[in-house]
Amino acid sequence: MNCIIIDDQPLKRDKIKILIEKTQDLVLVDSFSNLTDASIFMFKTKIDLIFINLQIADIKEIEFIKTIPEDTFVIFISDIFSLVKRKQKSERKNYFFERFKKGIGNAQNYQMFVQNKTFNKTDDYFVI
Repeated sequence: MNCIIIDDQPLKRDKIKILIEKTQDLVLVDSFSNLTDASIFMFKTKIDLIFINLQIADIKEIEFIKTIPEDTFVIFISDIFSLVKRKQKSERKNYFFERFKKGIGNAQNYQMFVQNKTFNKTDDYFVI
């Protein structure tokens, strides 16, 4: 699956990139620090999966979500790193990677439905 990352924090983009590189069926096409560049890119390129961190504080972010094609799976990246600070470093990595794999599994299932044209046009989201 072709995927992109949209996050304004370079460190978080790098962490997601590392996980993508460890995942056999994912191809990171590009990553972006802003919605404008991502929108232009997505207009020209078919993307199957988007990893995105939104604050939903700005109307342009809500408008951006509305422009995502319905056959593109979206994984919203929460600030998971701060949520699990109390765990040991190795536990945090394992926890995050397990959540990541679960999200990828959902994206793969969704792509099967899209390819078979049996998907439901509902708004389903999975947050990691």
